[in-house]
Amino acid sequence: MKKMKRTVLSWILVLAMVLSGVALPQGQQVKAAGTSYNLSVSEGASPLTLAKNQWGDDYIADILFQVPDVIADKSKVQAAKPVVQVTMKINSISSDTGSIHAMLYAQDSSYNWNNSKAVDVSAGKEITVSYDLSSMSWKETTLAKLGIRFADDAVNTSSISYTITSATVTVNSPDSGSAGGSEGGTTADSLDAGAREDASLYSAEVTQHPHDQWYSEYTFSITNHTSSAVSKVQMVLPTSAEPENFQSFESINVVYNKTVGGLIVYYAGEIGAGATVTIGGKVGFKPSSVTLGTPYVRAVNCNPPKGEGTSGGELKYTLTGQLKDTPYAETPVGKHGRLHLAKVDGYGNAPVIVDQYGKPFQMRGASTHGVQWFPEYINKGAMQTLRDEWGAAYGMLCHSV
Repeated sequence: MKKMKRTVLSWILVLAMVLSGVALPQGQQVKAAGTSYNLSVSEGASPLTLAKNQWGDDYIADILFQVPDVIADKSKVQAAKPVVQVTMKINSISSDTGSIHAMLYAQDSSYNWNNSKAVDVSAGKEITVSYDLSSMSWKETTLAKLGIRFADDAVNTSSISYTITSATVTVNSPDSGSAGGSEGGTTADSLDAGAREDASLYSAEVTQHPHDQWYSEYTFSITNHTSSAVSKVQMVLPTSAEPENFQSFESINVVYNKTVGGLIVYYAGEIGAGATVTIGGKVGFKPSSVTLGTPYVRAVNCNPPKGEGTSGGELKYTLTGQLKDTPYAETPVGKHGRLHLAKVDGYGNAPVIVDQYGKPFQMRGASTHGVQWFPEYINKGAMQTLRDEWGAAYGMLCHSV
């Protein structure tokens, strides 16, 4: 009887835990998945030589990272609760005393020092250092330096060769109000703003094709790791903001979505089981205008994404079935004037379409193709319907022989 009572009580406790959730140790919280951004080395390329620290008695060498916009100041750091993590292989150390250690550090513009816990360094060893930036102290509001310091308490001018495997800063999830990223909720395609497929099922890759410091182009590929074919895939390239000079080429379906926190690329074709496809077309923008995160597959067998830029992308009107009189100054022609071709800094050597002010201008939409063959559609009513009901800028395209 007592055994039966114990069994019943055990099942009651199990049921209570399932219904209420398993409790974590006091002071711990469940952390939602965040968005990761890759860090780029700005100074301290391998190999490094330890030198006397002018501010101390040890010997030091630093690797410095470019500070991404998502953690550029105190307010962004406190909002994003970012965690920096760097994994590297120590290839070799000459004259190793066995007392070298490494730590992540951060400094505001007053050079106020903050650092992570140090880890021991030795040749042939892979190390990982991480630091929660939300714990740093501030005297000024700008995050001026982010890096790794190698230090030796003994006299050691040894040379260190290293290879960085990964260097990322992960900001908190969209549900927590991530800075420079998602804003939670759902988007126009009815997907959750933070939707993300399991990376073991589908993965995404981005390849950069640099032109110069002002402009790079990017191509995309998706791999289906499952045993079934899929289609209608959305992949995301996280960006810290809307890229400057953002363009798309060769009919690639890509939009910037502020709520999702990056560029959404849509592939409507089929990806076979275990197959990888390279998406046709490419996008281009100014690389230094944003910090890129790790690409991922957002959803499969889904609707196309919808744009949601910081200054446009969503329709600014409701379809009413009625035409309207728009002041000339508010029309595309009134705003941009006559278009022409010109060379523009940051767009390579080929001329691009610019407006009367010399600003690059991109026309999107369905082509009229040989509209001269359909004269019944060349009238004010047709043009105004396209403008007012479709929200389309109309470009006349004819063929001549």
